[in-house]
Amino acid sequence: MTLSPDTLERCAAEGQALDTGFHVHIDEAECDGEASLREFGALPIDRFQRAGIVGPKSIFAHGIHLDERGRKMLAESDSMMATNPESNMNNGLRMTPLLEILRDGILLGLGTDGMSNQLIAQARAAYLAQRAIRRDPRVAFVEACRLLLENNRAICDRIFPEPRGRLAPGCLADIAIFDYRPFTPFNSSTFYGHLLFGLVAAPVTTTICRGRVLLENGVISHLDEAGIRRKANERARALWGRIH
Repeated sequence: MTLSPDTLERCAAEGQALDTGFHVHIDEAECDGEASLREFGALPIDRFQRAGIVGPKSIFAHGIHLDERGRKMLAESDSMMATNPESNMNNGLRMTPLLEILRDGILLGLGTDGMSNQLIAQARAAYLAQRAIRRDPRVAFVEACRLLLENNRAICDRIFPEPRGRLAPGCLADIAIFDYRPFTPFNSSTFYGHLLFGLVAAPVTTTICRGRVLLENGVISHLDEAGIRRKANERARALWGRIH
């Protein structure tokens, strides 16, 4: 909604020359479509389609006010989408209609939009929000978990050359180990419940990235954590000072 025709055309040309996809936000608030119509005479989805940036490598975030016609355009172009529930709630917005998007056959993943680094918390927020807005305690449990565990992996498999997101030969050795000792059975049939109601609050003790241990016993040994925190604090103060 904010891109001039020249900027949009240039972005599209650069991306097509590089044979890459695009990441854009679309129809997050009612004013997005209104502003686009007022300034450019077309809705964001129509501008994006005319510019040629829809397609299987592109990710469209939010889509809260994307109508059925717009969702059909993304589905037919095999575009991807991402929902960011906590960010939407923080901004006082409605929620992405994730059940309708999934029903339309769009690959929908889960994001944070900068709210936090806790993706399990985003899955829990998506699950709870859908039940609240639909006034239905029977929906979105499985879907919210699959957004994180299956759809995000499928999105990564489109974008990156190395497979990931599974403990399997040939996949990246990316692993997170949680300090989680439940009081109820933990197995494949109960895993989703443990994910949203237990693991969401469990501390991570170890992380392994491409086979390299980065976090061990809660400590990042190869980084000066105290120094990084100190510098971040100083720069945050400086940034705040420039703003005010």
